[in-house]
Amino acid sequence: MKGIKRSVRTRGQVLGHQFGIDSSKLLDYLTARIQIYLLTYRYVLDNCLSSEISKIHKILEVRPVVLLDYETNSDIKDLSRPLSHASLVAAYVSDQWPTEGVE
Repeated sequence: MKGIKRSVRTRGQVLGHQFGIDSSKLLDYLTARIQIYLLTYRYVLDNCLSSEISKIHKILEVRPVVLLDYETNSDIKDLSRPLSHASLVAAYVSDQWPTEGVE
Protein backbone atom coordinates (compact mmCIF):
# COMPACT_ATOMS: atom_id res chain seq x y z
CA MET A 1 0.00 0.00 0.00
CA LYS A 2 2.95 2.27 -0.62
CA GLY A 3 2.60 5.36 -2.76
CA ILE A 4 -1.16 5.69 -2.33
CA LYS A 5 -2.20 9.30 -2.61
CA ARG A 6 -4.35 10.37 0.29
CA SER A 7 -6.87 12.98 -0.80
CA VAL A 8 -7.06 14.33 2.77
CA ARG A 9 -3.61 15.82 2.20
CA THR A 10 -4.77 17.85 -0.77
CA ARG A 11 -8.49 18.29 -0.17
CA GLY A 12 -8.81 18.28 3.63
CA GLN A 13 -10.92 16.16 5.97
CA VAL A 14 -14.05 14.43 4.72
CA LEU A 15 -17.11 16.51 5.66
CA GLY A 16 -19.61 13.68 5.23
CA HIS A 17 -21.12 11.27 2.76
CA GLN A 18 -23.57 12.62 0.20
CA PHE A 19 -27.02 11.06 0.61
CA GLY A 20 -27.97 10.53 -3.03
CA ILE A 21 -26.84 11.99 -6.32
CA ASP A 22 -29.09 15.05 -6.25
CA SER A 23 -28.95 15.61 -2.50
CA SER A 24 -26.97 18.22 -0.64
CA LYS A 25 -27.52 16.32 2.63
CA LEU A 26 -24.31 15.00 4.20
CA LEU A 27 -24.39 11.96 6.46
CA ASP A 28 -21.93 11.17 9.23
CA TYR A 29 -19.86 7.97 8.88
CA LEU A 30 -22.13 5.68 10.95
CA THR A 31 -25.33 6.88 9.30
CA ALA A 32 -23.73 6.48 5.86
CA ARG A 33 -22.64 2.97 6.79
CA ILE A 34 -26.20 2.06 7.77
CA GLN A 35 -28.22 3.97 5.16
CA ILE A 36 -25.92 3.67 2.14
CA TYR A 37 -23.21 1.03 2.51
CA LEU A 38 -25.19 -1.81 4.12
CA LEU A 39 -28.18 -1.32 1.84
CA THR A 40 -25.99 -1.22 -1.26
CA TYR A 41 -23.97 -4.25 -0.17
CA ARG A 42 -27.18 -6.18 0.55
CA TYR A 43 -28.58 -5.22 -2.85
CA VAL A 44 -25.49 -6.59 -4.59
CA LEU A 45 -25.63 -9.83 -2.60
CA ASP A 46 -29.36 -10.23 -3.33
CA ASN A 47 -29.30 -9.27 -7.01
CA CYS A 48 -25.85 -9.79 -8.45
CA LEU A 49 -24.21 -12.64 -6.52
CA SER A 50 -26.97 -15.21 -6.09
CA SER A 51 -24.97 -17.86 -7.97
CA GLU A 52 -21.90 -17.35 -5.77
CA ILE A 53 -23.99 -17.32 -2.59
CA SER A 54 -25.68 -20.54 -3.71
CA LYS A 55 -22.26 -22.16 -4.19
CA ILE A 56 -21.22 -21.12 -0.68
CA HIS A 57 -24.44 -22.63 0.73
CA LYS A 58 -23.73 -25.93 -1.08
CA ILE A 59 -20.16 -26.07 0.22
CA LEU A 60 -21.41 -25.34 3.76
CA GLU A 61 -23.55 -28.48 3.58
CA VAL A 62 -20.32 -30.50 3.38
CA ARG A 63 -17.69 -28.49 5.25
CA PRO A 64 -16.93 -25.11 6.79
CA VAL A 65 -15.99 -22.17 4.58
CA VAL A 66 -13.28 -19.68 5.49
CA LEU A 67 -13.65 -16.17 4.08
CA LEU A 68 -10.46 -14.12 4.11
CA ASP A 69 -10.37 -10.36 4.35
CA TYR A 70 -7.77 -7.73 5.12
CA GLU A 71 -10.09 -6.31 7.77
CA THR A 72 -11.71 -8.20 10.66
CA ASN A 73 -14.12 -5.54 11.92
CA SER A 74 -17.64 -6.98 11.88
CA ASP A 75 -19.16 -4.32 14.15
CA ILE A 76 -21.00 -1.72 12.06
CA LYS A 77 -20.76 0.73 14.96
CA ASP A 78 -16.97 0.42 15.28
CA LEU A 79 -15.89 3.36 13.15
CA SER A 80 -12.23 3.08 14.04
CA ARG A 81 -11.65 0.53 11.27
CA PRO A 82 -13.23 -0.29 7.90
CA LEU A 83 -16.01 -2.84 7.90
CA SER A 84 -14.98 -6.38 6.90
CA HIS A 85 -16.43 -7.54 3.58
CA ALA A 86 -15.97 -11.17 4.63
CA SER A 87 -17.98 -10.59 7.80
CA LEU A 88 -20.85 -9.17 5.75
CA VAL A 89 -20.83 -12.15 3.38
CA ALA A 90 -20.71 -14.53 6.36
CA ALA A 91 -23.59 -12.70 8.02
CA TYR A 92 -25.61 -12.83 4.82
CA VAL A 93 -25.01 -16.54 4.23
CA SER A 94 -25.93 -17.38 7.84
CA ASP A 95 -29.07 -15.17 7.81
CA GLN A 96 -27.58 -12.84 10.42
CA TRP A 97 -27.49 -9.62 8.44
CA PRO A 98 -26.84 -6.62 10.75
CA THR A 99 -30.14 -4.97 11.64
CA GLU A 100 -29.39 -3.18 14.91
CA GLY A 101 -29.57 0.54 14.26
CA VAL A 102 -30.67 -0.04 10.67
CA GLU A 103 -33.87 1.81 9.87
